[in-house]
Amino acid sequence: MIVFLKKPIFKVNSMNRISFLMAVVVFFTAGCATIKEKTRMSDFEKVSKSYEQVMLDSDFEAAQGFTDPYAVREAVDLTAYEDFKIVEYQVKKGRVSDDKIQVNQIAEVKYYRIDSLVVRTIRYEQLWKYDEVKKTWLLQTGLPVFK
Repeated sequence: MIVFLKKPIFKVNSMNRISFLMAVVVFFTAGCATIKEKTRMSDFEKVSKSYEQVMLDSDFEAAQGFTDPYAVREAVDLTAYEDFKIVEYQVKKGRVSDDKIQVNQIAEVKYYRIDSLVVRTIRYEQLWKYDEVKKTWLLQTGLPVFK
């Protein structure tokens, strides 16, 4: 047996509806922004790991492909990198901007020059920015400088 109430339990007026709709819009907007930021940071981790791998392979041509050509305007002579091999690449610190579109990262790179075989260490500071048009992370600071 179904019983219908003659009087509603609570009265819904236009102000309650507006308040409810505004709360729903705010909730979903905040939720979408959070999901977008998490996806962006997940993408950064993938790009960062890929960059680490090409650096460990001493594939400087592939590493150059991670750079933003508009940020790194000077031409890079990749032949100068042919004499160097990286033996270790380790991210030591990273800081993400509040809006999650920039990452400052410091890596320690151990490398040697093929003709000397002396392992050296440099501190490699990187600035990564998310490109909204290309939907990817691009390195703004270029390749490391070896001596």
